[in-house]
Amino acid sequence: QRVASQNMHHSVYGLSLFSGPLSKKSGGRRASMEMTLGSWKTRHFVLKQSCLVYYLTDDADEPRDAVMFDRSLEVKSSSSDPHLFQIITSSRTLNLRAETEEDASNWISAILSQFNISQYSKSHVHSSFSPMRDGSTCSAIVDAEDYFKAVAYALSLA
Repeated sequence: QRVASQNMHHSVYGLSLFSGPLSKKSGGRRASMEMTLGSWKTRHFVLKQSCLVYYLTDDADEPRDAVMFDRSLEVKSSSSDPHLFQIITSSRTLNLRAETEEDASNWISAILSQFNISQYSKSHVHSSFSPMRDGSTCSAIVDAEDYFKAVAYALSLA
């Protein structure tokens, strides 16, 4: 494992915080029927500020996929094999295997540490998964009154 440096992975989904190889079991999407039958393939993982991104190889330019953090995130270590752990979100379960027990522990700690300080782990207005962005002209519309006020305002600017 290594702390990620300034490299090609830096610009995708924000700052790279931790990276290295992990084996990933195929399947794991909620709609997938492969959750127990998948094969293991080594991928290059990069921990970002709000997600875990993985690439087919360390030198790949494009990410293969990203697991976005949400408030339902759980990271579970395996009781039967200390190299195995799961990342569970509301949309998928990722089964991962590290080369060593120490690597698995480091990944779990890094993911949980980042998640605990992530804005996506907090509760937001109207149970949104994402906070309102500073400087945004968007607002949460909760009922018809708010909606029609927003429409009237937009029409007044037209």
